[in-house]
Amino acid sequence: MPIAPVTLGNRVCVSQGAYLCTGNHNFRSPDFEQRLEPIQVGDDVWIAARAVLAPGTVVGAGAVIAMAAVASGTVPPGALLRGNPAVAVAVAQR
Repeated sequence: MPIAPVTLGNRVCVSQGAYLCTGNHNFRSPDFEQRLEPIQVGDDVWIAARAVLAPGTVVGAGAVIAMAAVASGTVPPGALLRGNPAVAVAVAQR
């Protein structure tokens, strides 16, 4: 059960071992308070095996997060991201 909302669009594939993390802690704070941020995933997205989405990530429609990639922030529609930290290696033309 997520600790902040996860919204998945239509025709989304979340492959085995993918981790959608909606909570973290402020490690700079003496109180180590919890920080919660939702994740939004657009239509026609593939989140490949063992990929990680950080709190607050927004994935645009048609994007692919490659195997074991660690994505955060805003992923453009149609982008192919890979690596840690994930970087766009291609963006599909729509």
